Amino acid sequence: MLDMNTHFVTRLQALMRDSGDRPADLARAVGVTRAAVGYWLDGHTPKLETIKKIASHYGTSESWLLYGGDVMTNGDLDELLTVAIEAVESHLIGKDVEPKKKAAIITALFKILREDGAMPSDQIIKAMLQLAK
Repeated sequence: MLDMNTHFVTRLQALMRDSGDRPADLARAVGVTRAAVGYWLDGHTPKLETIKKIASHYGTSESWLLYGGDVMTNGDLDELLTVAIEAVESHLIGKDVEPKKKAAIITALFKILREDGAMPSDQIIKAMLQLAK
């Protein structure tokens, strides 16, 4: 059975191959040395801060880099959040909902985003803030 580090290396190598990145390219993109990328390719997992940068560089999620599964891009995230916001808005139409409850809904959506390390588009953030009003 492969451990998480082996899986991370396999996914990182696939991303690099698919994008045509050489280790020096990735190092430059995420602000580390070429030696650091070599260390990861030898089976070591970088710190979470660096994982976030790698995920952002390749347009994927931190959880996919670490654990695999379905690939979730920030575009996918925006689509899911749009559906969630629309569902919440339709549920709240014509109802007197306390501002605290609205704020709790927005906080929960942002918490989900933080846990996955993804960042929604400005349009989605504006929609979420509008919903909180």
